[in-house]
Amino acid sequence: MATFSVGGLTGFDFGSLADALIELQREPINLLQSQKQKIEGRKYLYNEVVSQLNSLKSAAKALAEPAGMSFVKATSSDEELLTASASSQAALGSYQVTVHRLATASRVSSGFGSQLGISAKAVVSQHLNATAANLGGGFTGGYITINGTQVAVNVNDQNPTDPATNDTLQEVINRINSTVAGVTASYEAATDQLKLKANSAIVVGSPDDTSNLLRKTALTTSAETFEGPKHVRLSRALGRVSAAADMATTTFGTALTGSGSFTINGVQITYDAATESLNEIISKINSKVSTVAASYDQATDRIVLSSKQTGSLGTSRADNSGNFLRAMGLLDSGGDSQATVNIGANAMISIAGHNDDQPIYSNSNTVTDAVPGLTLTLKEADPLKPVTVSTTRDGSNLKTRIQSFVSAYNGALQLISDRLKEEPLENATSATTQRVGLLRGDSLLGSVRTSLTNAVTNVLEGFAADFNRLGNLGVTIDKNNVKGGTLAFDETVFNAIVDKDFEQAYDVLFQDLDDDGKLDEGEKGVMPRLLSAIDKIADSTVKSMGGHSSPVGDLPRRNATFDSQIRTIDARIDDLERRLELREASLRARFVAAEQAISRLQASSGGSLLGSG
Repeated sequence: MATFSVGGLTGFDFGSLADALIELQREPINLLQSQKQKIEGRKYLYNEVVSQLNSLKSAAKALAEPAGMSFVKATSSDEELLTASASSQAALGSYQVTVHRLATASRVSSGFGSQLGISAKAVVSQHLNATAANLGGGFTGGYITINGTQVAVNVNDQNPTDPATNDTLQEVINRINSTVAGVTASYEAATDQLKLKANSAIVVGSPDDTSNLLRKTALTTSAETFEGPKHVRLSRALGRVSAAADMATTTFGTALTGSGSFTINGVQITYDAATESLNEIISKINSKVSTVAASYDQATDRIVLSSKQTGSLGTSRADNSGNFLRAMGLLDSGGDSQATVNIGANAMISIAGHNDDQPIYSNSNTVTDAVPGLTLTLKEADPLKPVTVSTTRDGSNLKTRIQSFVSAYNGALQLISDRLKEEPLENATSATTQRVGLLRGDSLLGSVRTSLTNAVTNVLEGFAADFNRLGNLGVTIDKNNVKGGTLAFDETVFNAIVDKDFEQAYDVLFQDLDDDGKLDEGEKGVMPRLLSAIDKIADSTVKSMGGHSSPVGDLPRRNATFDSQIRTIDARIDDLERRLELREASLRARFVAAEQAISRLQASSGGSLLGSG
């Protein structure tokens, strides 16, 4: 409302009088706004009911679409050998299953013979942890023990290139020879091994050792051999790559070209030796090739490609440009560098009376096609120990879904009952409190409650007497809330009827005439009937009928009517506001003219015509 100051010339408050008159003329607008607020409130409450009914619809559909629900339970007499699960399509009975062999995965690893790996041989003249030593790094200083004699090993982590505080492997060899009586240490270049030789047994290592040199070279676990009368202990092949260093600074047994690409199982991987480490290339393989797991085995200095799928599946490999796979010994050619390939095995089981008692093969340890509806998960093979797999009726999944349905139904019915009986609140100020009581006694909402109640409680026509209503399954109107219409679930009744005849019991919920596990038009049962009722009440799908479009469901259709009413009210309010503005301007103009006229009269009479003295 505009603010005018009228009355300054005469002393009479024409402004307040104008405000009062305008406020009186706003009453129709205020009434329309109040009417709009109530319509919006009812629309909100209807939407609240629709939301609750949609939750109920989901719970009902879960009972009317058994495709994702199993009514059969499978048990294994020995779960250390195999476990079992069943779908509703599994026949009830028992099976004698023997696990002859588990499925294993194919494996490809670097070649280079039985000793050498992908690294060049060790360089004994380089400091132990230097990349150029080709020992893989990670050596710690302290001392080692051979035949009870301690031998110092110098490693300076703070200054790894200082020759005064970091040993080369040759210096350690020399120290062994000068310190341990009767033992000769040497580096065998042909086999890339550290060799200890003595006239008697050689005892390697002590629990008190502080350097890890013996452990990293595998001398502590090596078997003692003989060269004539001499006792010999040999390390593993010493050459190891530094997997975290840029490949250009790493010396491989086969020189690696600077950059290029290769393919594993049809997926291309690029590499750049100047900027990428072996670990980074392995990470690339693992992130891009979904069918294999790549790793670097430092114990053997080899790259390993393990198939993620069991069974006799191969792993394709090819260099596109550059020679990464050849340098890593992962191709199926190349003489000594030819990859070592271990093809996985298929699982093998037998089931008494099935497949003419011949073996059944699977490329997975999860066998799904041996018996319809039965899944066998193989854990361990024992050809001499048959396992009994039993399939029995199981109503636990159905019981859980019925409990969810009862909860959803009660939530919807309780909300509807509350809205029908709640009374308006006095002096309500917030939107929430002002909505209370707007649906009290609402006829449409009352019919909704009746439709839902009839859908779940009425007898199913054409069904056997013991299987023609929800009450047969233990779902009845709650005796403690008859007026509210909520349901109660008696598990004892449910368990008894399921044990008596599961198929007929389930037909009460959903009679799947074509056994496709889906609700089709014309199929019967309480859930199809309820779903039809819910759609009639709450379906918001808009359809055209006789040139007019409106929602299918009663509540959305009523809300569409409310929307139309709100638009009409908004247009009426806008029109009244415009008219009121014109009236206000006219009224205030007349008051200004009146005051000016009075002022002129006062001036001509020499005093105030409205004064008291």
